[in-house]
Amino acid sequence: MLRSFETLTGLKFFVLSAPDSKHLEQVLRDMYVLHSDFVLKNPFYENDSVLKCEVFDLKLREIADDYNRR
Repeated sequence: MLRSFETLTGLKFFVLSAPDSKHLEQVLRDMYVLHSDFVLKNPFYENDSVLKCEVFDLKLREIADDYNRR
């Protein structure tokens, strides 16, 4: 199943999941907060450029792992 979250600015986040998955809205919101911390608050990030950051990848993996432990 495809789940999505759209921000007020039009940014969209998507996640693929099993049909019976629950609480994915919170996972998508957590992803948005993480994205905000690494992109929107970063003065050196250029719009539409690829986000290459090991810490971002690690934190995103932690969100997924925390969800899978529930």
